[in-house]
Amino acid sequence: MTQDNKACLVAGELPVASQLTFITPNTKVRLITAHDQALYLELYTDANIMRFIGKLYTKERVTQSFFHALKLTALSPWERLFFVIESNCRLQSFGLMGLTNTGDAGVEFGIMLRQQVQGKGLASEVLQQCIARLFALGVSKVWLQLHPDNAAAIAMAQAAAMTKLPGSMAENQQIWFIEQQHDKNCRRH
Repeated sequence: MTQDNKACLVAGELPVASQLTFITPNTKVRLITAHDQALYLELYTDANIMRFIGKLYTKERVTQSFFHALKLTALSPWERLFFVIESNCRLQSFGLMGLTNTGDAGVEFGIMLRQQVQGKGLASEVLQQCIARLFALGVSKVWLQLHPDNAAAIAMAQAAAMTKLPGSMAENQQIWFIEQQHDKNCRRH
C-alpha cells in the first residue's frame, strides 16, 4: 500500500473491523458489544422480523448465537462482523447489521431493524453508506440475499443500484449485488 493511496488494499486483504463503523445523516453504526444482548434477542426472536430472514429460534438458541457473534466480531482477520445501528440523535439502538467475508465473492451484507423504524429509509441509508465504505476500503463486490416477497428489502437493494443475479434462488432467497471496478491508480504490491 502506498502512502498516497491508503484506501487500496492488497488483493485478498480485508479492512479491519474498526474501519467499517460509520455515521450516516440519521444513524450511527458501531461494532456489537456485550451490552447489546437484549436488542439481539429481541430482533432474532421476533417472528414478524424473521419471516423473510430465516428460521425462528428459541431464546436459548439465540443467546448462544449472540455470544458466538461476539467471538466472531473479535477475530482478526474477520469472517463475520456484527454491528448495532443506533439513532445518531438519541443513541437509541434499533437494528443490527452483519457483514460476512465470502472471499473472492466479496462481502455479504445483512440488516434487521425493529418494526417501529422500518419504512423510514434507514436500511437504505445504512446499506448505501456501507457499500461506499467497503468500496473506499478496496472491497470490490457487496451482495445480499433477499426473500422474493420482501418488497421493502428489494426496494432497498434497487435504491443502492444493486442488480439481481439472474436465476438466483438459493433457499428461497434472491441474490442482489453491486460491483466496483478497481481503481487503476491503486498500486498493489
